[in-house]
Amino acid sequence: MITKDQRNQVQQFYAEGSFTQLTKLFDSYTAVEWLDFADQAGRVIHMEVLSLYIEASLHIGNIHRVECDLIPCLKRIFTTQTESSENESFVRQLLDITEGMVLVFQEPCDSYAVIGKIGSWLDRGQLVTELRFKALYTVALANLREGNLLDAQAKLHEWPTYGSSYWDTKLKEMETSLGECSLLYTDAVQSPSRKRAALLELTRMDSWIGDLAISPDGSMGAIMGYSGQLKLIRIQDGTELKVLTDYKSLFSEEKAMEVRLVFSPDGSSIAVGMAVGLVAVVDLQRLEFVREFKYPGLDWEELVRNAYYEEYTHVLFSTSGKYLLIIPTAKQYDPQGDNGYSIPAEYGTFYILDFVTGEVILKHTYVDRKIIASVISPDERFLAIGMEGKEMEIWDLVKNQPVTSRNDFVWLARADRVGSTQTMAFTANSEWLLYAAQNSEVHAVHVESHHPDRLCHLEKPHTCCAVAIDSKDRVLIAVLDSKESLMYQWKITDGRAKAIFDTQYLNDVHQIMIDEERDRLWLIDRTVAELYHYSSGKRVQSWNPHSWSYSYGVVYNRYAIHNPNGQILIGYEDQVRIGFLEQRQEWNE
Repeated sequence: MITKDQRNQVQQFYAEGSFTQLTKLFDSYTAVEWLDFADQAGRVIHMEVLSLYIEASLHIGNIHRVECDLIPCLKRIFTTQTESSENESFVRQLLDITEGMVLVFQEPCDSYAVIGKIGSWLDRGQLVTELRFKALYTVALANLREGNLLDAQAKLHEWPTYGSSYWDTKLKEMETSLGECSLLYTDAVQSPSRKRAALLELTRMDSWIGDLAISPDGSMGAIMGYSGQLKLIRIQDGTELKVLTDYKSLFSEEKAMEVRLVFSPDGSSIAVGMAVGLVAVVDLQRLEFVREFKYPGLDWEELVRNAYYEEYTHVLFSTSGKYLLIIPTAKQYDPQGDNGYSIPAEYGTFYILDFVTGEVILKHTYVDRKIIASVISPDERFLAIGMEGKEMEIWDLVKNQPVTSRNDFVWLARADRVGSTQTMAFTANSEWLLYAAQNSEVHAVHVESHHPDRLCHLEKPHTCCAVAIDSKDRVLIAVLDSKESLMYQWKITDGRAKAIFDTQYLNDVHQIMIDEERDRLWLIDRTVAELYHYSSGKRVQSWNPHSWSYSYGVVYNRYAIHNPNGQILIGYEDQVRIGFLEQRQEWNE
């Protein structure tokens, strides 16, 4: 049995950073010896010593033994009860922090998983000084290993005094390394000789961020907050080109705060879709709002009665920018509160405008239906509409009439999937429309009905929640609520899709982006953006703001991606960060 004197010696070695000497004390210990304690006090001592032995082993590179032998042993000690004790919270904290430390040393480091183990303890502020020190060191090191120096620095500023010359030196080394890196985007651009972090702060807003976008040439970023403030930023150097506040009064008066930003394909304008069916257009030469399109949605007083929330106006440009699609809609609804209420007519109406003249060339209202998916064909001839009532319809924009319809479209009956979903896509030649269908299927419809429908059968009970098509008509399908979090690939000439890889944390993919030229596949949900190699399905990089703080509270994030420039904008609370698609900066202890 390990004595208190042995524990004190181990703690001394740990405080000095004498990891090799510490590990020599117990290299010959077997699981039987680690489990050799008689009472609760002995159990706590054994867990304390083994946790420090595990950490020391990690520092000297014995990761395999830690994962195969030592962590399982620590878990056995934890689950071996002696008698009821007030120390249960302490030993649980010790186990979680030690497991979090092991995750930091794995390749690649996954800071999201580390926060999952440790974050709640830091968030609640229940840790004793030595455990708080270890927990902060662990999460800061996880951020550093992922190149996220911004949040590593924030965590280091909370570092408690440990009273150890070794760990005080480690802290100073970390702070020195961070001091050599530019953490603000403007500093990084103006001082190219300095090290650049893989994640930098671009700007801050005066409220949480509603949406953001990057111009087609990657030169400008547009960010709009829930306050109605719109910032236009030159990405090359981080300069604020203009801050527009024209609609702040609208946002302060309206209960709905959601917004959508879309650049025109030629980069000359931004369409801003706001609540109550209002679309305002920014001229990017003049850097000011120049016109409005008003197709009313609901006033905020009507939202509670109809149980819809976070109303906004969906906007979408056609390929050349000739057409602008406008749909008043709502992001969420209360399924219980909505029971018995009819769907507002505004949410079943779409408008197709000639963007140059502002003329409405096509308008249609679906009675007692809500539009939840829409897409314009690449040749700008067809518009596909998917409805909450399970109907799908294809319109000919030249003839201004529907050409085909189906009644098996999948409505994703979830409160957070009521806005516009990516459950429809046209092939590159505009010949076929793919859509999510009932009975675990994806259907391909020939838009001019020259060929019969083609069906893709998924493994039941999987349901398609997002779909995209590459230039070779290969269909990529994300599955909703699959325990395996699978992505499927399907050729429309085949009868069944094949599972290609596991998306890990992305159980509910909202958006799929394919860049074949650069072998990039983007998968985005409400909170996370992940980059994969399209050819292999290997995950390359992840941006997950849940790992940037301690709390697992609700976080709504926004992403805008510009593949050619290798940049991603991330709207996180009131911050806008910019990430880079490049080799992460390694942190050497």
